[in-house]
Amino acid sequence: MKPFVFAALFAFSLAWVVEEEKCGPHEAWVDCPHCEPTCQQPTGLLCMRFGCQEGCGCQAPFVRHNDECVIYTDCPNLKKNATAPSKKCGAHQTYHKACGPCFASCEAPDHEECVKFCTGPGCFCDAPYVMLNDKCVLPEECPDVGGIV
Repeated sequence: MKPFVFAALFAFSLAWVVEEEKCGPHEAWVDCPHCEPTCQQPTGLLCMRFGCQEGCGCQAPFVRHNDECVIYTDCPNLKKNATAPSKKCGAHQTYHKACGPCFASCEAPDHEECVKFCTGPGCFCDAPYVMLNDKCVLPEECPDVGGIV
């Protein structure tokens, strides 16, 4: 029985390493990725993130498009769709040119829980505000989602 358990553990750990090596060009394995930037959402701020799932994420300055990592300026129909973030921000937000700070959201209100991910230019909440549906609100205004605040 012991050899079977050892073999199973070895196979599982080998599968884990192989999984990490499956990342494509311009990707890196991340244990707990932030909302990943895409051609449509280059700041990566408009996603709903509940929990954390490891996987491959685009390395800065690349963004996700059709399951590949591309440079933002190479996104198709960039000028037609006008998806580039603007310097005009909403209430309680500040524009950052390059990498924004590790922003807090209702799902991850503490900066310690988030992983800094270079998302490019965009608007980020001023402290003590947190992101909720692309708006900055006070933490006490966050909805209670199954015990996650």
